[in-house]
Amino acid sequence: MPTLRQNHVLLGRICFGVMLAGVLTLVAGCPSDRSTDSAGPTTAAEEGNANDSDSPASDSPDEEPKPKPLLADWEAPAVAIVLTGEQHGHLEPCGCSERQSGGLSRRADFVRQLRDRGWPVTGFDLGGLLKRTRRQSEMKFEVTRDALNTIGYQGLGLGPEDLRLGAEFLFTSFSNTSNESGFDLPFIASNVTIFQTREIGTPLTHRVVEVDGVKIGVTAVLSETYRTELFPDGESPDSSLLQIDDPADVLPGVITQLKDEGSDVMLLLAYAKPDESRSLAEAYPDFDLVVTAGGPEDPVGDTEPVGDSLLLRVGTNGKNVAVVGYYPDATEGDKYRFEVVELDRFRFGHSTEIDDRMRAYQQLLESENLVANEPAITPDRGAEYSFIGSEKCADCHDSEYEVWEESHHHQYGFKSLTVAFAQTSDDPSLVERVRMDRIFDPECICCHTAGWDPQEVVRFESGFVGAEESAHLTGVHCENCHGPASKHVELEESGDTDEVALQAEREKMHVSVETAEVQVCHKCHDHENSPDFEFDKYWEQIAH
Repeated sequence: MPTLRQNHVLLGRICFGVMLAGVLTLVAGCPSDRSTDSAGPTTAAEEGNANDSDSPASDSPDEEPKPKPLLADWEAPAVAIVLTGEQHGHLEPCGCSERQSGGLSRRADFVRQLRDRGWPVTGFDLGGLLKRTRRQSEMKFEVTRDALNTIGYQGLGLGPEDLRLGAEFLFTSFSNTSNESGFDLPFIASNVTIFQTREIGTPLTHRVVEVDGVKIGVTAVLSETYRTELFPDGESPDSSLLQIDDPADVLPGVITQLKDEGSDVMLLLAYAKPDESRSLAEAYPDFDLVVTAGGPEDPVGDTEPVGDSLLLRVGTNGKNVAVVGYYPDATEGDKYRFEVVELDRFRFGHSTEIDDRMRAYQQLLESENLVANEPAITPDRGAEYSFIGSEKCADCHDSEYEVWEESHHHQYGFKSLTVAFAQTSDDPSLVERVRMDRIFDPECICCHTAGWDPQEVVRFESGFVGAEESAHLTGVHCENCHGPASKHVELEESGDTDEVALQAEREKMHVSVETAEVQVCHKCHDHENSPDFEFDKYWEQIAH
């Protein structure tokens, strides 16, 4: 199996340097919004690819909000500590809605803007990079880890999603970057041990990072709640590969080491529920900052004092980035400033380096052809059902077919995954056309072709496997809503059909407007990918 580095070399880039073991929020969905160089954010006029003649209408609101100035009232800190976590597979905004925030590329631009102010910056991530555990998840883990290293992060915790990849994968990931020049993003997990030893070098129990004279001591733990989630039977199926201890058994010794190494700031990355993190802060008051998991997607940015510690919530799904400013000369209660920043499209552009990695990731998906090669499942209605495409429906449902044929579902459902986006330069007369097709990304095609479960991102047998092999299933079809139609057509075309069986199949194919609103449309038009979805408004465009 090719490594990520080998694939990137083929592209003329050397990015990842990681061998992947074979085994699978964008963000699941669609192409990212229009890229810019990391010199600055796009303007509202530059965004709006959905207004192009070859693109469908978007979910953008009529009036764009005025962006809030970035940390406008902050004085320069001794160090700015960037904090994130629980990304859950969201590499970039999928592009289904212009309003979507977040993404690693904008996060890189956020850090660039801080550095352009002359601020010393470092970053740490709580972990929880993934949502699923599949081959694509392994790819996402590696591209995210490489991107975080490029941005300048210096510590990565391990959440339950990451640990589900397995000890062998994590060790392979570590070992293939441990001696790579310029790669400095270790796993940190004080109560997680793989292969029953710390001698292999990963994960670290702690790390002390010096940034412009400030020493930041960081450690990370996985709580009992998440350990139980990983091992519902009480222990790892193979404890020789993965062991998770009680945080109380390891933290006292780690705290002593952090102090002995002269930490000015003591940071705990607690992959724990907020109540558990609060208990940890109370039990171990030496930590100045405790970052907790299990918080809201969009936290308000308030700190919660717990004794002498500050409990911080940094958001989920990659939409926001949190930053702590450290002011050692301030009075005791004012040494830290904290803010959660939404990575919106108005204040933040795209990093060319990170976009290159996103493009390489898509090309790796193509090279392994996961759309066709990942295991398929039997359709809900049974193995005798298959997807046949909308053209066959026209034989009997000609008026409904005409509505579908003119719809965005048909015209742009698949085409939107291949739209070329403009990348502007300082010279507005120079426009480089770049492509980042998503037609090989299971998390995108699941809503843009027929024969997939869009929530579980898994292909049904006979579902779409490729633009050439499954041309009749490209785009959003009748069967996306009504289900596989082969049995229905077979019975309708049979000359001696049992009327009871025929009526039963017709009932299976029927979807009422009420059912569509509650059960069908939201599988793809969910809050994440279509935040402005209003059924009544959208139904007018597809009513049949």
